[in-house]
Amino acid sequence: DDHPAIQSLFFSTDNLYVIQWDLGAKNKNVRQRQKVFLTEEEEEDEEMDEFHLEKILTAIDQTIELDIQENVLNWLDYIVHPGSAVLPVVTLSKEMETPEVLHRCKMFQLLLLNHHIFKGPDAVPLIFGNNDSILNVNLESGEGLSELKELIHTVGKERIFPSSRIDDLVDPVVVKVNEAIQRLKQSHKVILLDDLMSEMKSQTKVEDVQ
Repeated sequence: DDHPAIQSLFFSTDNLYVIQWDLGAKNKNVRQRQKVFLTEEEEEDEEMDEFHLEKILTAIDQTIELDIQENVLNWLDYIVHPGSAVLPVVTLSKEMETPEVLHRCKMFQLLLLNHHIFKGPDAVPLIFGNNDSILNVNLESGEGLSELKELIHTVGKERIFPSSRIDDLVDPVVVKVNEAIQRLKQSHKVILLDDLMSEMKSQTKVEDVQ
């Protein structure tokens, strides 16, 4: 984590990057908007209350933006290259209320769309979930995981990214290997190389007959 520039050497093009953000849940400097309360002295003046509340909410949003910049956008600059695509995901916290989640997801999506690597003729495509919104995943309940797996598998299987700017398709051989592995998983706890090779050969013979 201390040397992102060096680690970026291990990343390449033609990849789908799943980028996860925890909504700033672990950042002690980020307060929840729904938990902002005014002091008794401020409640005596309604205009001062509204002004002070807006000031607090603006400061909270600035802290959220800083968290996104440091923990997401900075990493994107190091690891993502033209020819790849990005699938942003947020992991939910049980301590965060729904309105707060929606607000932060909206901020996250807006900052992503305005980030320089997603703009211009060489823009890297952004992949969103249903309703063109950022995919939400609950690691405790597992909600959202099936949609995430299906979306990743679809991108690889159909050999496309949701953007005409991507000209380099996934190698068909990679797709066939992935499909073979998925079939073997249904009957094998451990997949050996010999098993994979046999499955590939058998499937090739079936296709030749067809």
